[in-house]
Amino acid sequence: MHTLKQLRVKLSLIPILVALTVNSTASVAFAGGFALNEQSVKGLGNAFAGSAATADDASTIFFNPAGLTRLRDNSFFGASYVIFPTIIFQNQGSVATGVPLSGGNGGEAGVDIIVPNLYAAWSVSDRLKLGIGINVPFGLSSKYDSNWVGRYQAVESKLTTININPTVAAKLSDNLSVGADLNI
Repeated sequence: MHTLKQLRVKLSLIPILVALTVNSTASVAFAGGFALNEQSVKGLGNAFAGSAATADDASTIFFNPAGLTRLRDNSFFGASYVIFPTIIFQNQGSVATGVPLSGGNGGEAGVDIIVPNLYAAWSVSDRLKLGIGINVPFGLSSKYDSNWVGRYQAVESKLTTININPTVAAKLSDNLSVGADLNI
């Protein structure tokens, strides 16, 4: 049987364990705001449910390169998406060296963007497929008013990527296909 003192010690460890758990899992989402999943019109319409298993066109290069072996013929796929992001900041009393920072909330900082992608796949044989994908997996921009309260950190930010995906896929048996690609 535990003594009252042992029980208090164990109970006092619970907030520490909770804090450590929360702090160790929070870092996973840092770059998520720059991820652009707009790689397939059909996939976007299905909220990308099952996108790793579906291979309807050459856009499978992005999610599952081995899926190219499910395509019977050559395939070409291209699309563009327009994103209208909304970024609104609300100052909650920012201070530096104990002094409140001056400036406004920065206005609406979202910058509209066009996100293109292009995929092509070729059948070398019934069992060997080649493909290339050109896409934008990460990006977006923000631009705040020049006198906003956060102007000491950033007024304008922009991340632009272009990914080129040469791909090869082979059907090893009726139930097993493998694929490999490079992200350049």
